[in-house]
Amino acid sequence: MTQINDALGRLFAAMRDVAELDEGALISILDAFFQDHRRQLPELFDGAETDAMWWASIAAPIDMEAALNACAIYLPVTPMHVSARKRVMAASFTWLSDADRARFLAWASRQPAQTDQEAAA
Repeated sequence: MTQINDALGRLFAAMRDVAELDEGALISILDAFFQDHRRQLPELFDGAETDAMWWASIAAPIDMEAALNACAIYLPVTPMHVSARKRVMAASFTWLSDADRARFLAWASRQPAQTDQEAAA
């Protein structure tokens, strides 16, 4: 047990050091870890998804819209694993009708391309 405690102590000290240098980098690293290993983690780490599904099942449409709009505002400035961003965008796209998907794709094709570095900034 002492060995585990020592290892955890070193891990948390390293995380604190990274957070002091760049809090966003630490959040991105932890988010990537949880995204890549979520199936191996205890159910405790899936609580947010379960809670969100429960809330959405009872929320009024206006409340869901408000929550989605708030998330849309914070997503661009929140460090997040790229696969999580893609899942959100893909889910949003599938909600559209065929006609709206076509209009969205036409609109998106007219938008200026952004490099990965520009997107990360």
